[in-house]
Amino acid sequence: LTGNASLLLVTSVLAAAGIFATTFLFFMTVGSLVYDNEEKAFRLEKANAQLRVYSDWIRGDLERAREVQQMLLPDFTDMPMGNRLEWGASFVPEEEVGGDYFDATCLDDGRVAVLFADVSGHGLSAALITAIIKTTFQSWTERGGTLEDFLCGLNQRLFNLTPSQSFAAVAAGIFDVSSTEFTYCNCGHNPEPYLIRADAERPVPLDGARNPILGVFEEINPVTAPLKLESRDTLFFATDGITVASNPLGEEFATTGLEEFLSSHRTLSVEEMVRRLIDNVEDFSREGAENDDRAVLAFRVR
Repeated sequence: LTGNASLLLVTSVLAAAGIFATTFLFFMTVGSLVYDNEEKAFRLEKANAQLRVYSDWIRGDLERAREVQQMLLPDFTDMPMGNRLEWGASFVPEEEVGGDYFDATCLDDGRVAVLFADVSGHGLSAALITAIIKTTFQSWTERGGTLEDFLCGLNQRLFNLTPSQSFAAVAAGIFDVSSTEFTYCNCGHNPEPYLIRADAERPVPLDGARNPILGVFEEINPVTAPLKLESRDTLFFATDGITVASNPLGEEFATTGLEEFLSSHRTLSVEEMVRRLIDNVEDFSREGAENDDRAVLAFRVR
């Protein structure tokens, strides 16, 4: 009986020791897991806080870049030769900043220089290239020279100062107010600028002065073409962000959509025509995939 009691005592002690060891190991394991999870949660929250700081900094930087790019554009309310030309314009970048750009300024001899550009890419990198285009255009208008001089100079700067995969499609021209002649050049811009005659139903693309896109070749020899404008004639420039805008079915607005719009809205004021086009394209592509920057510039001879 005493031997049985001793055996039972030993068995009980061993069982208790086993239970204690198991319990100890369980709580040690659980405690370790809880500690690890708390450590991971702490580190994750710290990383998230850093990301929020970086995100706020980037957002603020992009907002400042957007303000700078807006200042590069001409004042829509004070366009050149307003007594002789009726203007309309819109600039809607896909992101805070974009690669579309246009400008218009008076030259010193009763002429108006017009520039319309679409830079490859999107966002901040494309916006930096538009700044190069702006400074080159401004320098040329202040210094003087032919339209060919400007395009050759711009091509040189883009070729030398931008990455090899960067380029710019540019349509530019000079309107002589006294002769109402518009001398233009298209360096790879698509869609081509449109002429909307006052007495015609259909817009006509300006295809008389096609040239290579800028920034690809070191040297270019641009050709220009003259165009006689009459009272109430309109010139209309749009970037491909308008024509490539797509609906949920993947159908693009396309040049046919742009031409149909210009034909059916040709009697509107230029400002109203531009506004309605932007609204129509926005409605068309509202549920579609992300599209491109969208810019429009137009002027009509009074």
